[in-house]
Amino acid sequence: MQKEEPKMDVLQEASRMLSEPSRNTKRKILTGFNFVFILALLLHLVIQLVEFGSLPDPARDLVLFPIIILINSISAIYNVPILLGRRKSVPWMNRFSAWTTIGISLLLAILIVHTNINIATSILIDFGYSVIMIFIVGTVIGRKAAIVWFGIATVSLFVAYQNVGEDFVYYLMTNEEVQVFEDSLAAGNQEAIDRVEKLNAHNLAPVPVKLFAAIWFIFMTTLVLAVYFESNMISKVLGAIPAVIRRISIASEEKNKLEHENMRMGMELDVAHQIQKTLLPKHEEWDEVNYLNISARMDPANEVGGDFYEVLPQDDRSVVVAIGDVTDHGLQSGLVMLMVQSTIRTILDKDGDQTTLMNAMNRINTIMYRNIRNRMHDYRNLTMSLAHVTRNSVTLCGQHENLLRYNARSGSVEVIPTDDLGIYVGLIEDIKPHVSELTVDFFENDVLLFYTDGLTESENQSGQFFGEDRLIQLLKRHSTEEANDIVEIIYDDVYQFIGDTPILDDITLMIIKNKSV
Repeated sequence: MQKEEPKMDVLQEASRMLSEPSRNTKRKILTGFNFVFILALLLHLVIQLVEFGSLPDPARDLVLFPIIILINSISAIYNVPILLGRRKSVPWMNRFSAWTTIGISLLLAILIVHTNINIATSILIDFGYSVIMIFIVGTVIGRKAAIVWFGIATVSLFVAYQNVGEDFVYYLMTNEEVQVFEDSLAAGNQEAIDRVEKLNAHNLAPVPVKLFAAIWFIFMTTLVLAVYFESNMISKVLGAIPAVIRRISIASEEKNKLEHENMRMGMELDVAHQIQKTLLPKHEEWDEVNYLNISARMDPANEVGGDFYEVLPQDDRSVVVAIGDVTDHGLQSGLVMLMVQSTIRTILDKDGDQTTLMNAMNRINTIMYRNIRNRMHDYRNLTMSLAHVTRNSVTLCGQHENLLRYNARSGSVEVIPTDDLGIYVGLIEDIKPHVSELTVDFFENDVLLFYTDGLTESENQSGQFFGEDRLIQLLKRHSTEEANDIVEIIYDDVYQFIGDTPILDDITLMIIKNKSV
């Protein structure tokens, strides 16, 4: 089965279309320069040896020319397989091949002018190489390097000009004058012979026009290669611009649609958040039970949380409370939370004292399993504790976080595990065999603390959790405070602990204090 290539979005495609024409353009220019330079030097050597029998400056040329040929050969051998797609480029080798090739070429450009005895000829001919190198340097290395070389070449020209002298005049001979001179030389004219010997002594032998033509042909070839690759890249970029503009327009439309959709979803999440807040129990409801001091708070990690709590006063003046944590958080978990809360209220509101917590837990689980799995086609579940609170006891059912109970008589905080009182709600359809109840004392000035794991697992910038031990100490230290004050103190301590670290999970806390009025 053929593997599909990942699909690019329109902006990625537009970026590719603009970058593709310029891909390897500098490498192509550099490689073309390598080959032209190697051939130019070989041609220069052949012409010099054939015409004159020796190099213009053997001490210079026998050292410099082999080095130049070697450096350009290494660069060409490295870059050609990359251009053919047979080798990956290596950053340090890219820099090495470019800088050594250009560097040795610039050195040669300076040496040719300033080591040539016939400086006037060099200014006319050899200095053209320095001019061409301005373009090559700018293309292969960068414009800053080209500006630097322009400065160096300008200084070089000024020095050469000063060396040849301001009064220097370069006289040319017509073909007729050349013929007369050659006839005099052939006839053994001593003046003509002395003239040739003087020129040879100063290494100023006549230069044939074909050598000038060959040199300028090399210059033109170097330039045309650079211009060809550069202009080809520019034309391709210009040709791609209309298509790129179309894709950018598409991307802009998609961005606007996405912003509109995000705004719509944000409004929907805000509505869901408001619904969720509206459905949480109000203080007026639990104030009916005057022997209990109750306070609760939930801070969601997102606009809609997966935590919930419920407080249901009963006709016999007892209270059924529930606290739970739906796996994950966000809109889906918030929806499950609303269903759970509605189910709890339907089963346990007012006449909850007429049914056991175990039966209520089983019914809630069955309803939630069928709704979540069969209708939502989702696999979320939740931990949940139900508690029936009376004047002197509290009965627990369901698996959730530990219940903390402050014992006013001993001044200690007892940790009551709930692991053995049930399993995750909505995990399986029938949890009856796994559910049990536990009853503990709850007397005057005792305090119950229910919480979700988002509280104890709140993490600070050092990666430390808030932890249950810190929660126990806070409860013990502030047990004499009103329930609402205890809630606010704990939340303040949590947020001070985590600092600027974002909330990663919903944080829910419920305090119930027995006033026994």
